[in-house]
Amino acid sequence: MKKLALLLTTFCFSIHSYSQVTGVAYVIEKDDVSGDFDCKLIITEGAATTFQDLEQLISTFTIVVPNGTNISYVESYNPLTDNQTFMGTIPMEWQLSNSAIAPNEQPGSDYYSYTPQISPSVNYNVLNDGDVVSLFRFSAEATCNLDIRPIDNDIDATILSGTDYSNGFTIGNTNQIYSGNQLPSSFDADFAIAESEATVCLGECVTITPEVVCAPLGLTYSWNTGETTESITVCPTQYEIYDVTVIGPAGLSEST
Repeated sequence: MKKLALLLTTFCFSIHSYSQVTGVAYVIEKDDVSGDFDCKLIITEGAATTFQDLEQLISTFTIVVPNGTNISYVESYNPLTDNQTFMGTIPMEWQLSNSAIAPNEQPGSDYYSYTPQISPSVNYNVLNDGDVVSLFRFSAEATCNLDIRPIDNDIDATILSGTDYSNGFTIGNTNQIYSGNQLPSSFDADFAIAESEATVCLGECVTITPEVVCAPLGLTYSWNTGETTESITVCPTQYEIYDVTVIGPAGLSEST
């Protein structure tokens, strides 16, 4: 009887485990000490730990300011050069790539787009969900923080013709992961309604519109009359007080 000898060979596979950042948002914060503005990246989803997944690729950060506002680039913070081993200390500059001064579609605003240099390779340090990373700083004069903001891809960018000023961010691969903007932490301090009075004779009508100071995009209104429009027309037959609650993004509100 012959026996068949079987040679069993075990193949071992090395599986590379990695993670990626899959969602980010932009915000512009004013530094109360210097008065300058910091453009920041917020990690809203995912994480990255390897230098390949932390490599900066094509991105755009567009700043919107009131027409005639002079802005000056101050300094960069991230991404970093020679940072493959997370020992880099020299930031790569974000450069002005496009600008539109009082475009016909939005004559009250000026637009400045900045993009990072990506050659040679530049990387971020380890990123986790919830991290806030400073990208670059600029100086400008503004009445309130919300006068200066990142472009809104769904509002501003869609009406500007010609050059694309949309925000965008890619890291580690070419997937577009920019999802929108967040309000600066000083939003509460800036957002306010100026109290006003209107005089009208009994039986006559008047239109009332609240004066919102530092008004952000996307306001909604709630009057004590039950109406939800920005302005209301009233025809009082006796002394009346009309109150309105103005609700901004993230549910922040002011009343008068």
